[in-house]
Amino acid sequence: MFESYGNTIEDDRARRYALCLRAATGGQDVSASSPVDAMQGGQGSFQQRGMGTAQEQYRNFRGQVYTTIRPIAQTIAGQPIRLARRVEGKRRRPIDGDEKFPDWVVKSYADGDPTKLEPIEKHDFLKTLAVPNSMQVDWMLIYSLVCSLELTGWGFLWCPKTKGKRELWAVPTNWVTAVRDQAKRLIGWRLKPDGSLDEGTPVPLSEMVVFNYPNPADPMAALAPLEANSRAAIIDQYIEEAQKNGFERGIHPRMAVFLGETTGKLGGGKAPRTKSWQRNQIRARINARLRGVGKYGEHIICDRYVKDVRPITNKIAEMDFPESAKMSQGRVSRGWGVNPTITGDNDGVNYAQATVAEDGFARRTINPKLTLLSRCATARLLPLFDSTEGLIVYWEPLEVSDPQLRASALKTALDKGTITVNEYNKAALGMADDPTRNYFLRPSTVTAYGADAKPVDDEEGDDDETPAASGSGDGQDDPIATDDGEGIATEEQGGSE
Repeated sequence: MFESYGNTIEDDRARRYALCLRAATGGQDVSASSPVDAMQGGQGSFQQRGMGTAQEQYRNFRGQVYTTIRPIAQTIAGQPIRLARRVEGKRRRPIDGDEKFPDWVVKSYADGDPTKLEPIEKHDFLKTLAVPNSMQVDWMLIYSLVCSLELTGWGFLWCPKTKGKRELWAVPTNWVTAVRDQAKRLIGWRLKPDGSLDEGTPVPLSEMVVFNYPNPADPMAALAPLEANSRAAIIDQYIEEAQKNGFERGIHPRMAVFLGETTGKLGGGKAPRTKSWQRNQIRARINARLRGVGKYGEHIICDRYVKDVRPITNKIAEMDFPESAKMSQGRVSRGWGVNPTITGDNDGVNYAQATVAEDGFARRTINPKLTLLSRCATARLLPLFDSTEGLIVYWEPLEVSDPQLRASALKTALDKGTITVNEYNKAALGMADDPTRNYFLRPSTVTAYGADAKPVDDEEGDDDETPAASGSGDGQDDPIATDDGEGIATEEQGGSE
């Protein structure tokens, strides 16, 4: 299914050695005008190396491979895509809760200061991304792009202009071929779908945006997760194929009916040899008498016609592989950083384990991929729509929250007077904004005080063992806070002896 990874390493090693040898001997084959030209060499291209099996890799998008990639692609496709602008020399308005920028965006593009970033809600890029072409919407485009990355290590986004409008197409990796000049420098692309009889469509460099997973053995190539995880995927496919063959080629009778032995001169104590119509008649009589759920558990009486009835179907080992299948599926899932709980394997998993699995899936699998997509889109895709410096496109990071812990934290914040009743109602109960409830609850009490007022502290200098009076000390009642005469509850404290 895939080329041997060991052979790939040997080929790369031999090619690198030949490249160094030509350089040491002053060979003209290695002369190049840039480091990119030098690393491309003369035997391949940065997008073609490691892509010989791309078509085969797409064919393996099924079984456990599909089960593992599906939650990755669907999750990324469902994450919102935002656009921001770096602002120089001025401060922007306060950031609302729904405009919080990811930490990596603030550190990379705003020098750690989020006030230097301003969200952009309307832009041609966002409009095009919502409906990228005549066949797809944004979810379908991103889903196809991510699947190509996971299967082949490459993602090609074709961005042609049709009637003055930019379109976005996620094209399969095996449809794309690099075009080079005589000096082996990349000058364009050629797009040729499977089954096409022509030479394909030439695509300028500026219209093809390339995403790829880096290959540490070759900076000009990509290493697909499927390629790195190919052995586990192949073993899992072999197990499924063995199970399939067991069902297709196996004989699986449920019960065997043994007829009674004949006696007399003709029988000789042997079971009779029946004809086809006799066997059909016996089978029909038994089915009519005993078949069906309504007759489950009924007894059968064996006489001289029916000597015995017993099950004869045994478990076929080739159809089982319980431990091997579980191990191979686990290796495939771990290769992509996907916990089996994420793929739907919830046997014996409690609530806490599921929450930890979702958190690890978000932090170690989804968010790093979102960062890669965001950086590539900012550097390569966004300039096709707007060449203004300081524009940033990013995917919102996936955040996992435990509803029970969130509800408990909100309740604690309300009891401690950290958030107002209005904030609690909106965050925990989903209620509409109500400015009349913008007040806090005094800690450890049910008494409210105004949002602009502060609870009265004990006077400084009093003995810790003697409670201080919050009023004037003459025993008169002194209200702690009011809310502009609105009738908000107040607490009165008298002087203490």
